[in-house]
Amino acid sequence: MYEDLESEMFWTQFAVETLIFGKRKVMKNSREKIPDISTSGLFRISIGERKGQSRDWRMLIEITGRSVHVLEYPDRYESHVDEFDPSVRPIEHLVVDKGMEDIAGYLKRRISRKK
Repeated sequence: MYEDLESEMFWTQFAVETLIFGKRKVMKNSREKIPDISTSGLFRISIGERKGQSRDWRMLIEITGRSVHVLEYPDRYESHVDEFDPSVRPIEHLVVDKGMEDIAGYLKRRISRKK
């Protein structure tokens, strides 16, 4: 029970700092004990463009429709803010958060793999 509260407090602070600064990174092997994100109760498993991460997590900010997107790597967590959560407004997420160049590049890669 105490570990879950500790996890929730850590990840709440992490999310707030991401919202303030736009992005955040924390190393898993740092001196600071990093609780397992899955025990926080704040983030849900999500999907994201593959960039070498092992898992994606999101926390929806319901009042704004924004989300904190956390990418979990073997040695670290990295986060950024998406203006539109893809589970709520997927088209806006693609256009605003991904950008048209990223979308075109993604589609080109997908099409070339199928050939």
